[in-house]
Amino acid sequence: MVDLISVIIPNYNHAKYLKQRIDSVLDQSYQNFEVVILDDCSKDESRTVIEQYRNHPKVSHAVFNEQNSGSTFLQWEKGIKLAKGNYIWIAESDDYADNQFLSSLVNIINKNNNLGLVFCGSNTVDASGDKVGSLIHDVSNNKDNYYLNNGFDECRNTFFFHPIVPNASAVVFKKDNFYNVDASFKQYKICGDWQFWIDICFDNYIAYLPQCLNYFRQSDTSVSRSDHYQKDTYKIFLLEKLKVSLYAYEKVKHQISLRQKLRYFDVYLFSVLLETSRKRIFLKKAETIFIIKSLWQISPTWILVSFKSMTDVLLFGFRKVIRTFTKKTGIKTV
Repeated sequence: MVDLISVIIPNYNHAKYLKQRIDSVLDQSYQNFEVVILDDCSKDESRTVIEQYRNHPKVSHAVFNEQNSGSTFLQWEKGIKLAKGNYIWIAESDDYADNQFLSSLVNIINKNNNLGLVFCGSNTVDASGDKVGSLIHDVSNNKDNYYLNNGFDECRNTFFFHPIVPNASAVVFKKDNFYNVDASFKQYKICGDWQFWIDICFDNYIAYLPQCLNYFRQSDTSVSRSDHYQKDTYKIFLLEKLKVSLYAYEKVKHQISLRQKLRYFDVYLFSVLLETSRKRIFLKKAETIFIIKSLWQISPTWILVSFKSMTDVLLFGFRKVIRTFTKKTGIKTV
């Protein structure tokens, strides 16, 4: 049973979204929670906004860093250590939630023993808060209309391939499980949460409610939207993706079928080869060696798939040339 939820709001330079974020937490229909607000030395008006809530009865901590930590995952850790609840909700400062978010997820927690993590679907919104899309998994649901699986199988069949939890703001997890998390997640720039969720749910169960009760903001002004940053970010993502997949592979004691491995190699190698051929990313020698060694560690069969991936990239490039030619000349292809 859930006794208390600790809501951690880690903020950095999101003053214009903070009021909506904090209010969406305070307005939850489920009211057994505390709020821990952390500011990572913001340069905007975040402090002014946060100070307005310091004396609110639900706010147990409002902490301002004197120096920027350089990592949102370090802020996660700081907040969890301050938390008094037995379940944690990391409510990212630029997102917001439906007022039924906590009550819906707590209801699932109370129905299932050994539930390490529960998350819901998300609506994606722009900088103004207008809906632009939805992030919903196509999974089979039980009679109560949510998905439930053990962490081991989820790690082997899903987390090995991709991060099924797209946004921390959509998650409530068991605090005790944090102390079993490998600290290396804090070293990641992008995929730390992916590895974090693997450890959180591995020895327990994971549940998913397809209802979109979280609003995940995709800001047009974010630095991650710039072309230069996207190039660097995508290369980092590809390298960290392989690292987390290898982590999941070791976690399940190599119990991943050859068919799954071949599917993984095919998709991963195609992405790497395509982006390098288009010169969107440049791999250094050490990074190339890391990829080869990691894929070999998972299975030497990656070499066989590499030929298919190279062929697919060549065909992709050929089709693009044909499309460009027909567009310029007006000649239609059959």
